[in-house]
Amino acid sequence: MVIKRHYSGVFAASRPRSDPHRLPPARRQKSPATEEEATAVLLVGGFSGLGIHSLLTVIKLFPRYFANVVFMSVGVVDSATFQGVEEVDRVRDETEEALKKYVDLAADGIPADQKMSMGTEAVSECERLAAEVAKEYERSIFFAGKLIFEREKWWTALAQRDRVPDPAAPAVQGLPMVVLPVRVLEE
Repeated sequence: MVIKRHYSGVFAASRPRSDPHRLPPARRQKSPATEEEATAVLLVGGFSGLGIHSLLTVIKLFPRYFANVVFMSVGVVDSATFQGVEEVDRVRDETEEALKKYVDLAADGIPADQKMSMGTEAVSECERLAAEVAKEYERSIFFAGKLIFEREKWWTALAQRDRVPDPAAPAVQGLPMVVLPVRVLEE
Protein backbone atom coordinates (compact mmCIF):
# COMPACT_ATOMS: atom_id res chain seq x y z
CA MET A 1 0.00 0.00 0.00
CA VAL A 2 2.85 2.39 0.87
CA ILE A 3 4.60 1.68 -2.42
CA LYS A 4 1.37 2.14 -4.42
CA ARG A 5 0.79 5.54 -2.75
CA HIS A 6 4.43 6.43 -3.41
CA TYR A 7 4.13 5.69 -7.14
CA SER A 8 0.87 7.65 -7.42
CA GLY A 9 2.75 10.66 -6.11
CA VAL A 10 5.75 9.99 -8.36
CA PHE A 11 3.62 9.80 -11.50
CA ALA A 12 1.79 13.00 -10.57
CA ALA A 13 5.03 14.84 -9.80
CA SER A 14 6.83 13.63 -12.93
CA ARG A 15 4.30 15.12 -15.30
CA PRO A 16 5.94 17.61 -17.66
CA ARG A 17 5.76 21.22 -16.51
CA SER A 18 5.79 22.39 -20.10
CA ASP A 19 3.55 21.28 -22.94
CA PRO A 20 5.10 18.03 -24.24
CA HIS A 21 3.54 18.67 -27.63
CA ARG A 22 5.64 21.79 -28.13
CA LEU A 23 8.80 20.25 -29.53
CA PRO A 24 11.16 22.38 -31.61
CA PRO A 25 10.03 22.58 -35.24
CA ALA A 26 11.53 20.04 -37.60
CA ARG A 27 14.55 21.16 -39.59
CA ARG A 28 13.25 19.39 -42.66
CA GLN A 29 10.26 17.41 -43.88
CA LYS A 30 9.26 14.43 -41.78
CA SER A 31 11.22 11.41 -42.89
CA PRO A 32 12.13 8.06 -41.42
CA ALA A 33 15.16 7.86 -39.18
CA THR A 34 18.39 7.35 -41.13
CA GLU A 35 21.13 5.08 -39.86
CA GLU A 36 24.07 7.24 -41.02
CA GLU A 37 23.28 10.31 -38.92
CA ALA A 38 23.69 10.99 -35.19
CA THR A 39 20.93 9.19 -33.30
CA ALA A 40 19.66 9.58 -29.76
CA VAL A 41 18.39 6.24 -28.44
CA LEU A 42 16.05 6.69 -25.47
CA LEU A 43 15.41 3.75 -23.16
CA VAL A 44 11.78 4.10 -22.13
CA GLY A 45 9.16 2.11 -20.27
CA GLY A 46 5.50 2.94 -20.59
CA PHE A 47 4.45 6.31 -21.97
CA SER A 48 5.02 8.60 -19.00
CA GLY A 49 6.43 11.86 -17.77
CA LEU A 50 9.87 10.29 -17.30
CA GLY A 51 10.19 9.42 -20.99
CA ILE A 52 8.79 12.78 -22.11
CA HIS A 53 11.15 14.65 -19.77
CA SER A 54 14.05 12.57 -21.11
CA LEU A 55 13.20 13.41 -24.72
CA LEU A 56 12.84 17.13 -23.99
CA THR A 57 16.11 17.13 -22.02
CA VAL A 58 18.03 15.50 -24.89
CA ILE A 59 16.64 18.08 -27.31
CA LYS A 60 17.51 20.91 -24.90
CA LEU A 61 21.05 19.69 -24.12
CA PHE A 62 21.98 18.80 -27.71
CA PRO A 63 20.15 21.31 -29.94
CA ARG A 64 20.31 20.38 -33.62
CA TYR A 65 22.89 17.63 -32.97
CA PHE A 66 20.76 14.51 -33.31
CA ALA A 67 19.13 13.90 -36.69
CA ASN A 68 17.07 10.98 -35.33
CA VAL A 69 15.63 9.60 -32.17
CA VAL A 70 14.95 5.92 -31.54
CA PHE A 71 12.78 4.83 -28.63
CA MET A 72 13.82 1.49 -27.21
CA SER A 73 11.82 -0.61 -24.77
CA VAL A 74 11.74 -4.14 -23.39
CA GLY A 75 8.42 -5.81 -22.65
CA VAL A 76 9.02 -7.92 -19.57
CA VAL A 77 6.87 -10.96 -18.95
CA ASP A 78 7.02 -11.70 -15.25
CA SER A 79 7.35 -15.44 -14.74
CA ALA A 80 5.44 -15.21 -11.44
CA THR A 81 2.35 -13.73 -13.10
CA PHE A 82 2.69 -15.42 -16.48
CA GLN A 83 -0.72 -16.76 -17.46
CA GLY A 84 -0.19 -17.93 -21.02
CA VAL A 85 0.07 -16.50 -24.51
CA GLU A 86 -2.56 -13.86 -23.73
CA GLU A 87 -0.25 -12.30 -21.13
CA VAL A 88 2.65 -12.13 -23.60
CA ASP A 89 0.36 -10.54 -26.21
CA ARG A 90 -0.93 -8.03 -23.66
CA VAL A 91 2.60 -6.98 -22.64
CA ARG A 92 3.68 -6.77 -26.30
CA ASP A 93 0.63 -4.64 -27.21
CA GLU A 94 1.17 -2.28 -24.25
CA THR A 95 4.86 -1.87 -25.09
CA GLU A 96 4.16 -1.22 -28.78
CA GLU A 97 1.40 1.26 -27.91
CA ALA A 98 3.72 3.22 -25.60
CA LEU A 99 6.47 3.29 -28.24
CA LYS A 100 4.03 4.52 -30.90
CA LYS A 101 3.01 7.40 -28.62
CA TYR A 102 6.66 8.41 -28.18
CA VAL A 103 7.30 8.20 -31.93
CA ASP A 104 4.21 10.30 -32.67
CA LEU A 105 5.28 12.88 -30.10
CA ALA A 106 8.82 13.16 -31.43
CA ALA A 107 7.92 13.01 -35.11
CA ASP A 108 6.65 16.60 -34.93
CA GLY A 109 10.23 17.79 -34.39
CA ILE A 110 12.63 15.02 -35.39
CA PRO A 111 12.49 11.76 -37.36
CA ALA A 112 11.74 8.92 -34.95
CA ASP A 113 11.71 5.14 -34.88
CA GLN A 114 11.02 2.45 -32.30
CA LYS A 115 12.69 -0.81 -31.32
CA MET A 116 11.36 -3.33 -28.86
CA SER A 117 12.06 -6.76 -27.50
CA MET A 118 10.27 -9.21 -25.23
CA GLY A 119 11.79 -11.27 -22.46
CA THR A 120 11.66 -12.42 -18.86
CA GLU A 121 14.85 -10.63 -17.78
CA ALA A 122 14.89 -6.88 -18.42
CA VAL A 123 18.61 -6.15 -18.16
CA SER A 124 19.90 -8.96 -20.39
CA GLU A 125 17.19 -8.28 -22.96
CA CYS A 126 18.00 -4.55 -22.86
CA GLU A 127 21.70 -5.30 -23.44
CA ARG A 128 20.88 -7.56 -26.40
CA LEU A 129 18.53 -5.02 -27.97
CA ALA A 130 20.99 -2.16 -27.39
CA ALA A 131 23.68 -4.09 -29.27
CA GLU A 132 21.30 -4.57 -32.22
CA VAL A 133 20.31 -0.90 -32.26
CA ALA A 134 23.97 0.19 -32.06
CA LYS A 135 24.78 -1.94 -35.11
CA GLU A 136 21.89 -0.45 -37.08
CA TYR A 137 22.49 3.15 -35.96
CA GLU A 138 26.28 3.40 -35.86
CA ARG A 139 26.38 7.00 -34.56
CA SER A 140 24.06 6.41 -31.62
CA ILE A 141 24.19 7.58 -28.02
CA PHE A 142 21.93 5.89 -25.47
CA PHE A 143 19.94 7.90 -22.93
CA ALA A 144 17.89 6.83 -19.91
CA GLY A 145 16.00 8.93 -17.41
CA LYS A 146 16.50 8.32 -13.70
CA LEU A 147 14.13 9.65 -11.08
CA ILE A 148 15.87 11.74 -8.44
CA PHE A 149 13.71 12.34 -5.37
CA GLU A 150 13.90 15.57 -3.41
CA ARG A 151 13.62 13.59 -0.18
CA GLU A 152 14.24 9.93 -0.75
CA LYS A 153 12.36 7.55 1.51
CA TRP A 154 13.63 4.15 2.62
CA TRP A 155 11.11 2.36 0.39
CA THR A 156 12.00 4.38 -2.73
CA ALA A 157 15.24 2.50 -3.36
CA LEU A 158 13.53 -0.81 -2.62
CA ALA A 159 10.67 -0.09 -5.03
CA GLN A 160 12.96 1.25 -7.78
CA ARG A 161 15.32 -1.72 -7.55
CA ASP A 162 12.67 -4.23 -8.56
CA ARG A 163 10.68 -2.14 -11.05
CA VAL A 164 13.33 -0.27 -13.01
CA PRO A 165 15.97 -2.02 -15.12
CA ASP A 166 19.51 -0.75 -14.73
CA PRO A 167 19.67 2.31 -17.00
CA ALA A 168 23.38 1.71 -17.55
CA ALA A 169 22.86 -1.69 -19.22
CA PRO A 170 24.09 -0.50 -22.67
CA ALA A 171 27.24 0.95 -21.06
CA VAL A 172 28.23 -2.56 -19.97
CA GLN A 173 28.85 -3.35 -23.64
CA GLY A 174 30.96 -0.22 -24.13
CA LEU A 175 28.15 1.72 -25.79
CA PRO A 176 27.97 5.47 -25.10
CA MET A 177 25.39 6.04 -22.37
CA VAL A 178 24.03 9.14 -20.64
CA VAL A 179 21.78 8.92 -17.58
CA LEU A 180 19.49 11.95 -17.37
CA PRO A 181 18.43 12.95 -13.86
CA VAL A 182 14.76 13.87 -13.59
CA ARG A 183 13.96 15.56 -10.29
CA VAL A 184 10.72 14.66 -8.53
CA LEU A 185 9.69 17.59 -6.37
CA GLU A 186 7.52 17.05 -3.33
CA GLU A 187 4.65 19.41 -2.76
